[in-house]
Amino acid sequence: MSDAFSDAEVARLLDALSRAELTSFIERAMNVLASAGPYLSNYHIAALGYALQGVFEGRTKRLLITLPPRHLKSIAASVCFPAWTLGKAPRTRLVCISHTAELATQHHNDCRRLIQSPYYQRLFGACRIARSKNTEVEFRTTFGGGRLSLSVGGPITGRGGEIVIIDDPLKADDAASDTKRKAVNTWFANTIGSRLNDPRTGAIIVVMQRLHEDDLAGALLDQGGWTHLNLPAIAEFDERVQIGPETYHLRREGELLHAERVSAETLAQLKRELGEDAFSAQYQQRPAPREGAIIKRAWLNRYARVPERRPGDQIVQCWDMGVK
Repeated sequence: MSDAFSDAEVARLLDALSRAELTSFIERAMNVLASAGPYLSNYHIAALGYALQGVFEGRTKRLLITLPPRHLKSIAASVCFPAWTLGKAPRTRLVCISHTAELATQHHNDCRRLIQSPYYQRLFGACRIARSKNTEVEFRTTFGGGRLSLSVGGPITGRGGEIVIIDDPLKADDAASDTKRKAVNTWFANTIGSRLNDPRTGAIIVVMQRLHEDDLAGALLDQGGWTHLNLPAIAEFDERVQIGPETYHLRREGELLHAERVSAETLAQLKRELGEDAFSAQYQQRPAPREGAIIKRAWLNRYARVPERRPGDQIVQCWDMGVK
């Protein structure tokens, strides 16, 4: 008798794995969600999946995820995670918030499309969207759970959930505005905590790219108490990235986050186009203050021509090899 699994057995095993692990669910859900090109698997998706699954399992109550644009953070956090959560616990209520109503609606519709797909219904056939509430702003399951879509600063009075997800709360174009940054931070501080149905067990997820040292992520890190998954485009030191209960990816200094998706040449071009400061914030998740972080801009002078040497002049070079 052959030890090989039949196609039907393999399919059943993959379905069981997708029900048990968010990472596996995300990878297979991309067949439903991907609009162009093949899906490219990578360890950082496993890191996202494991971190988000920790929220569902109650291991994490406050999760902050920071990583560059175009690395599936919104698909993982705002689309797949709510769908997977409702499949396993269809009475859960999730509030999902993005910086604009248009983006919030896009994520909401993608989540609806995923839940209504044959793939999802094969995994979680008991979870269905109720006909009585199925709009581009909100849907409910037949069990009473659901997903509510809002924009930052939008009306939220009287609404809440077990999990609140905030995805890119600040537009890149608004990062330089002290007023707009502070408005987002104040809105979060005054509003979001009170939207949890049960503050003892409820969870908040913030997923974003860094834009400024005083953006929402900066405020939360200063506050403390947040589990932080930080994935820069180019590793600045050796680190272990957790991708499973007892599994880690060893990321070496200089390693790209996902070279197949965003190459070294692409990153170099982005750095030229965005400039040093914006690239450091958005792609390296290391925003620097305008006046400089370690070396102040005011200390440096510019010269149209090299100054002439004079008697007694000295040239001094200092090297701090620990600076990243």
